[in-house]
Amino acid sequence: MKRYLYIIISISLIMCCVALAGCRNDRLGENLGRVFKGLNPFDDKNYDSLPEKWQNEHVMDSAAAKEVMEALLESADKGDRDAFAANFTKELRTSPGFDDTLDKFLEAYPKGLGSVERESHGCSGSGSYNYGHNVLDASTYTEVTFDGEWYRIDLGFCYENTDEPDKVGVTYFTVMNTEARAVFLDEYNKDPDNKDDICLLCDIRSSSEVSARRINGIPRLWSDTPTPKLTEDEMRNLLMESRDLGIARKTIGEPNSVFKMHSANGYDFYYELKSDDGKPLYAHIVSLSDDGYIIDAYVCDEDKQYFDEPLAPYIKPEDR
Repeated sequence: MKRYLYIIISISLIMCCVALAGCRNDRLGENLGRVFKGLNPFDDKNYDSLPEKWQNEHVMDSAAAKEVMEALLESADKGDRDAFAANFTKELRTSPGFDDTLDKFLEAYPKGLGSVERESHGCSGSGSYNYGHNVLDASTYTEVTFDGEWYRIDLGFCYENTDEPDKVGVTYFTVMNTEARAVFLDEYNKDPDNKDDICLLCDIRSSSEVSARRINGIPRLWSDTPTPKLTEDEMRNLLMESRDLGIARKTIGEPNSVFKMHSANGYDFYYELKSDDGKPLYAHIVSLSDDGYIIDAYVCDEDKQYFDEPLAPYIKPEDR
């Protein structure tokens, strides 16, 4: 009974599309076919891989991201090399060096990572439609905590390419912990083009190799300094006295971390603050230069930045 009800609903939807459509017949036929394939759960087929499924069925980017993330992590947890590799594009799977890269990934991968709850961050995508010549790409990422360690997982994939089906599938997949991600962000910022060809990477580094902290959800390279930690109020009073980082640094000393975005003006400086409850707390100071005017400053913990009580509120240039 449910099956017949589903078919009736599907036919009704198609009839509505026909009644409301004001587009060319060839586009209408194509779109109706895609809709019907996406709605019909009884048209089950035994596909060898998700890329093969995507080549034959209509799928939304969010649904594709969810199912391929599950497939990748599940097969990696099991150490199933063939099942894991099958999710990538044929173009990648048959490229020189892919097998060696795959072996290195599975060797470094922390098994069990896929068993913990993951926070979804949605999909961002791009695409082109040209009378049936379609290319649809998307990317997403998730963050997990496993065995007390934070990890970021990045995924890129193509879920439709009508002219070049060998390019359908996962285009990149990376797993990094806090230390590795901090190094990656620092190196990518210095040379963005150098990291564009990464298709598969599991980079896990120890705290003895790399000193890093996660601040406002972002891993940053970290250096301990001999300067005594200030409280939040002490830092606020100091920064508000002059709004000049050069003067402030005579008291607060060298920052624990500095980040200069290659494509933006200003510097990000991070100082560890004295915390009442023992949990990490930081001052995030944005300045025009390494010793210039302080644009703004806020308190951060590992996961977020607090905007309600700034250490130094933003002031418009005309009001400075």
